[in-house]
Parts: sequence; C-alpha cells; structure tokens
Amino acid sequence: MRREEENVLMRFRHITNHMTKQLDKWGSQYNITAIQALILNEIAQEENITVTRLGNNLDLSKANISAILKRMENAELIEKHRDHQDQRKVYLHLTPHGQNLYKQLQQDIQSRVPTWERLEEYQRKAIIDILDKLEAIIKGEKEDE
Repeated sequence: MRREEENVLMRFRHITNHMTKQLDKWGSQYNITAIQALILNEIAQEENITVTRLGNNLDLSKANISAILKRMENAELIEKHRDHQDQRKVYLHLTPHGQNLYKQLQQDIQSRVPTWERLEEYQRKAIIDILDKLEAIIKGEKEDE
C-alpha cells in the first residue's frame, strides 16, 4: 500500500473512532450505546424497516443485531411486529419512549455540531460525494464514471 493510501485510511479510521466516541458520549447521557443511537436513527428514518435490512444497513451480523434489539426492546425503545403474510419478516418501530429519546438525541447532536450548517451547499455536496467514493472503495465496488 502506498503512503498516500495509508494516510487516507489512517485519517478515515481516526474520524470513525472519533465519531463513535462522540456518539457513545452523547448516548451515555440517555443510557444507550453508539450502535443503539445509530439503530434509533435507522428506524426513525425508514418506516417499517425489517431486522434484515437494518442489519445490512449497519453491517451487523444477525446474532449481533438480535442481541442489541432485544436490549432495546427490553428498554422499551423499540417494538417488533411480524408480517401477517410472511412470519419470517420482522418489522421494527420506535415506541413513544424511543421517539422521544431519538428527538432528544438529534437535538443534542445538532446543537453540538453546528459546523455542517456553516458549510456552503457545494462544500456539503463535495464531502458527501467523497464519502460515497470512499465507501465504494472500501467495499471494493467499482466507481460509476
């Protein structure tokens, strides 16, 4: 691996680690972990998300996602509902407590990270484009050109 590529990967690792620590810090105020905060976000963003899709979105194994969801269900943050026609499909929903927690967490994060709003639209788009390309590279996908 070239020095430049190592530098990019090292910076990406630092950013990822920092974001995880920040999410853990913010989440700890609400007695949730960083991954639970991400799960709340995924469920809030996609109505009727399935357990399988959630696991795929967050790149978590079925065993890991099941254990985390069980803890979240016990904490009354989420509810599971089976599909009436296909019992294998399990849909996830936020409980009222989960919705309130999600809203509080989002407000807390947004109040602490105002930098994004200070960026120009073209800068935000450039960051998103670069992150999309980096994700594709890491996943080993070919870029669409």
